[in-house]
Amino acid sequence: MNMYGYAFYRRNSGCRLLYSLTGFDYRCLIFGEKSLHTFINRLITDQPDYVIGFGVYGGRDQDKLRIETVCRNTFGRKPVIEGGPPELLMKPFIHPTLNLKNAKWMGNSWCNRSSYEITNQKARGQLSSAFTFIHVPKKITEGHIYDLQSQIDSLLQGEFVIPAEGVL
Repeated sequence: MNMYGYAFYRRNSGCRLLYSLTGFDYRCLIFGEKSLHTFINRLITDQPDYVIGFGVYGGRDQDKLRIETVCRNTFGRKPVIEGGPPELLMKPFIHPTLNLKNAKWMGNSWCNRSSYEITNQKARGQLSSAFTFIHVPKKITEGHIYDLQSQIDSLLQGEFVIPAEGVL
């Protein structure tokens, strides 16, 4: 089992979480369109078992990591993919716990764009990896790291079950 992870920029909580967790075979920092497409091409070529994206959010519920379940064809005021479906359901492989919760609104920034492009590649059959995107509060706690690391360890040891299609 192998796992790839990505985050945006340096020196934020999403990046810190990506580099705090163990078990990743490859980590990538996304700085714009070129690096995003380079990373997606690597995913298509390598077909890792799991991919996790991390991004920072500053909204409500700053006490929990947010497991995103829906991405939309919106980046700023433009579509991510012209003529693409308005939204795509994500099937996260990380599950809610005391410190993690499911969420349905990603916004229209790089977090949503990267998730939409990766989920679209899965829908087109170009990528078979399980994918999860997690929004990280500005301040990470030991509980956040422990809960997420426990699930990653279980996945990589083959002890964790991914929910069936359509089950969130």
